[in-house]
Amino acid sequence: QPLPRGNRVAILTNAGGPAILAADALEEAGMELAPLTAGTKAFLRPRVFAAASVENPVDVLAGAGPATYALCLDALLNDETVDAVVIIQAPQDWFKPISLAEVVGEVANSPLGRAKPILTILMGLASTSEATQVLHRRRIPNYAFPERVGSTLGAMWRRRQWLDAGPG
Repeated sequence: QPLPRGNRVAILTNAGGPAILAADALEEAGMELAPLTAGTKAFLRPRVFAAASVENPVDVLAGAGPATYALCLDALLNDETVDAVVIIQAPQDWFKPISLAEVVGEVANSPLGRAKPILTILMGLASTSEATQVLHRRRIPNYAFPERVGSTLGAMWRRRQWLDAGPG
């Protein structure tokens, strides 16, 4: 994954609780939630469930599938206030996690996807093993728990700052 250009993170989720845990971990690591632009929110609003949140975290709700995740991920990557994206998928039973992993891998392999880091939290163990293999082949890290993503992105941001500072 590329290093983030800043410390602003967008969270894309189907479950509010894990998103709050990730947001807390990110904040503790020196990251902050990106203030999504009005254009991004206006683009997302008609494309997600009426009860979904287009604020950050973007909560597409449990009924959202891989296509909705892909559309939202693309919009978040296009938002100039977003330096990194964290995707959270809490277990549900109407699509397999591997289909989400494949979609995320495709978006991450686009020119825009290669410019900003994408980290995933596909929750579950047995149900996500195939999905995790797909993500790893695409060099996208996956975490079992939302609390773990903060330290990784925080370290990536500090590395970027250190590299930008140059020899000193």
